[in-house]
Amino acid sequence: MGIFPFMLMIWVYTAVLVLFAVCSLVGVFKATHPWAKGIWGAFCILAILVLAGTYLTGFTFHLNASAPVSSDRLVYLIPSCLCAPDSNVQNGLVAVRVRDGQVQWRHVTQGINVIAFASDDQRVYVLEKRLNTNDQGYILTALDAHSGHQTWQVTSEIGGRLLGVSDGRLTLANSQTTFILDANTGKELLRVPVADAYFEQGGILYACAGFNSDLMITATDEITGRTLWTSPPVFGCGLALTSTVLIAQGNGMLTAIRIKDGSLLWQVNEGGPSSDLCIDGATLFTTVHKIPYRNGNGLVTARSISGGSLLWRKTLGNYPSLGGFMDNSVLVTDTASTIPLVALRGSDGKQLWSFPQAYGSPYVETIVDGVVILSWSTSRQIMAIDLHTGSFYWQTTL
Repeated sequence: MGIFPFMLMIWVYTAVLVLFAVCSLVGVFKATHPWAKGIWGAFCILAILVLAGTYLTGFTFHLNASAPVSSDRLVYLIPSCLCAPDSNVQNGLVAVRVRDGQVQWRHVTQGINVIAFASDDQRVYVLEKRLNTNDQGYILTALDAHSGHQTWQVTSEIGGRLLGVSDGRLTLANSQTTFILDANTGKELLRVPVADAYFEQGGILYACAGFNSDLMITATDEITGRTLWTSPPVFGCGLALTSTVLIAQGNGMLTAIRIKDGSLLWQVNEGGPSSDLCIDGATLFTTVHKIPYRNGNGLVTARSISGGSLLWRKTLGNYPSLGGFMDNSVLVTDTASTIPLVALRGSDGKQLWSFPQAYGSPYVETIVDGVVILSWSTSRQIMAIDLHTGSFYWQTTL
């Protein structure tokens, strides 16, 4: 699979340091004046210390791999590399084996922009937009999850947001309409005049719309099109949903709305702009950005969903962002910090492990069966590490 780009940099960096240390040591023995011997000796010690740090953060991580991954599952990725154009690079969706990083299949696009995708146990659904047309410009393709073979394809004027797939139904939405398809055939089941839908659950569409401080969430019955309830004003449309509560985030405010009737459960001022939120069981995790952003003022918080009470808060990095969560582990990334990725224990915020800075700032693509898949915007390489220890599994090029 080749040497990972950052690992190659570590090898070159180390070779230079070794050469510098050797030359400094030679200088110690050949220098005739005590002050010259001292200078050469200081250079030699400095090179050895830097070399030791590079080894611990680079070589040890990369070479001390965990036991092989036992999962037989696939992960589906759209490479996020902002690389220079390359005629040998095929754009589109890639299915990768979690076990060893081998590419199982590719869905190649030509003159089409992949907007989003969703998957279930049988198929992967890819929403694409043609680049040269505005009429019927969206294409939704269903691919066999294991082989990548096309099972059906439909065109639609509705696109923009692929809400997901559940109970054999696909949901698409834009600023005017929500569109529900049969996941097995691509046949249209419903077309509901609900704008800006964010979630579909139990036959109900949840949408967030409005202007500035006059934002509200509405719940609409899919079959009848009747509005079931409208929430009190919320401060943003960053949303997370459970079976009983919907959380809205924006302008530093968190608002919890009861699913059954749209009433206010609780509201909390986080004290600064928030970037994202996620829910794990009965706990809500958020990140808060404090001004100035580059003074180590970033916060990660955990709150009770039932009452909004603060469970723990941890100061972390400059501009933290939630990368994912599973098995009581919360991943936090920060491209503006010297610690690009850390894992926190969800129950109390204790740091479990951190990712070596020598590898740059990764993105968390997904977490599957305790395996974290990372990618970088500067290359088409991906890496798999263990969720619980941060140890290395494999790397590959897409």
